[in-house]
Amino acid sequence: MDSITAEISQLEISPSSRSYAKQYHNIVSYACEIRRQSPSKAELDVTKALAGPFITGGLLVILLEPLQTHPWLEGSKAKCATLSALEEGISVSSGGKLSLCNHVSVLDLRPFICKELNNNIGDHQREKLLALVLEAINAKMPDVTLCMGNVSTLYPSYHYHIEHKLTRVKEPRRALMDHKDHLSDEFRKRNTWIYAMHPSRSVNHNPNDLEMRLELLESIHGACKQLDPGIVRPLPSIVANHLGQGIELFNPSDNGKDGWVKTLLCVLVNLCLRPPYQLPDSCLMANSMFRLERWHQDYFDHILKHSDTIGKEDKRIAATLVPLLRRLNMCFKSTSWYTYTYEIDWEKFTRALADGLTVLEDVCGSLGKNRFSSNARGVYIESSPTKITTDTLEARRIYFAAHGSLGACGVPKH
Repeated sequence: MDSITAEISQLEISPSSRSYAKQYHNIVSYACEIRRQSPSKAELDVTKALAGPFITGGLLVILLEPLQTHPWLEGSKAKCATLSALEEGISVSSGGKLSLCNHVSVLDLRPFICKELNNNIGDHQREKLLALVLEAINAKMPDVTLCMGNVSTLYPSYHYHIEHKLTRVKEPRRALMDHKDHLSDEFRKRNTWIYAMHPSRSVNHNPNDLEMRLELLESIHGACKQLDPGIVRPLPSIVANHLGQGIELFNPSDNGKDGWVKTLLCVLVNLCLRPPYQLPDSCLMANSMFRLERWHQDYFDHILKHSDTIGKEDKRIAATLVPLLRRLNMCFKSTSWYTYTYEIDWEKFTRALADGLTVLEDVCGSLGKNRFSSNARGVYIESSPTKITTDTLEARRIYFAAHGSLGACGVPKH
């Protein structure tokens, strides 16, 4: 990045360039000229969709370069960790009022030139492409520019104030801050610069670092707030509902008629996903099926082995229930980069639950005999235990006493 900084320090920006669409077209034309193989139609279409809307003002996000293996054929909604984390961060921060393709422009510092291609072009070509990018930035005249590159953390980053991060940014700050003088006076008066880590540093390289993920969300939130303070939710309230403070469950089969189903899912999702002492690391990865972590195994093993604190009946119940929980645990899919939000694979879930009805009936019956006992954790039914079948399941109301380990977990949202 130092070489890029040195290269663009000599570039001049024409104050007369005011058409963002025209300048973007110039970038595309020149990129096609210097690449050995022209970009595919899919890459051209997706890059254009991200660069829009082609109007002045608004929020502009500057990234470094496209990924060589980006799935262009999947369109602008492709499974790309960087873009999906950016998209969700913008949506979460703005309360759904802003989206990546409709309201926010995204432009690479080296558009159409991935890292591998950048090594194969000459210095003059690289300088000219960078000049065209700066012309486009100047023409866009954004109200807020969010520059996302590599950062160096100088002190603990768990805070809510975006301005604290300015001293930590190494790039693209050095590639852009040093060239404000080349931009028009109107641009400099209108635009607010915000510098932050590249999303990939968190979601790809440090996927289990909660503080880094929060810092990424902070920077995106700060950009949205600078753009329009009226549309953003306060960051502390976002954090209170995200990054481990609560589990949210999407149940596509819930028709609102069977309230007990929600209660059942509340307890099962806590048992499967959230021991009271910590949260799963892997659920920070969006669009990935949840898998048992080492501490999950420890948690289940603890349930089975803490014979010093529970009676024989409770130990038998644990030994019966844990295998079912292990199976149910595989039915939840994380759907968010910033929230503990899960989607149920409803077919797998109902199959596992149907196979485990006898187990649940046995547990309900055992705990129902002494629901006010000292352990006070678990399940009971309002009538005497009978065999629960598919036909009678909806007619039965199952109550869960959320005490003990469940109470410590809290109740997930629906």
